[in-house]
Amino acid sequence: MHSSRRGSTVWTALAVVVALLAVAATTWSGYEQRRHNRLSVLPVLVFEKVYVDDPSHPFVGLYLTNSGVGVARDVNLSFDLEMPVPEGLSQAELNQVLETSGPAAALARVIRALLPESPSMVVLPEMSGVLPVGEAKCILGIPEYNKEWVSVCEAVLSSYTRIVVTYRSVYGETFSRPL
Repeated sequence: MHSSRRGSTVWTALAVVVALLAVAATTWSGYEQRRHNRLSVLPVLVFEKVYVDDPSHPFVGLYLTNSGVGVARDVNLSFDLEMPVPEGLSQAELNQVLETSGPAAALARVIRALLPESPSMVVLPEMSGVLPVGEAKCILGIPEYNKEWVSVCEAVLSSYTRIVVTYRSVYGETFSRPL
């Protein structure tokens, strides 16, 4: 009789251990499924420089493209100038352009001060809302292709400015990516 009680206690303990392992496996499976779901809608925003050296329609542009697999929400650009304000442009004027028209317009104004003979820049309105998968938006463009202008623009973009895009996934995760 004593061994039968002991045997049932062992079986009961074994059943509890199996039940706990089943709960752990289910919890882990749910965690992995949620992680997979988040990755399956992950937006990835990248900056792309586009050069069109066509004599009939030359164009140079900086685009923001969603190359991920999910929609980017609440897209926001920020801009910091890491050089002295160019001659012909005051810090107050740059701050005003930044506050009223946004980072892309401020960047265009800096390039315009460095290249006063360049054609007017194409600056699209600030992005807001969403950027769907595969869609690209032009942030800044010059409607004429000139190698000198391109080299100045690239120097400003790569060495003297810090452009950061911040966005969220449909799960609310926040991402930040510099140019």
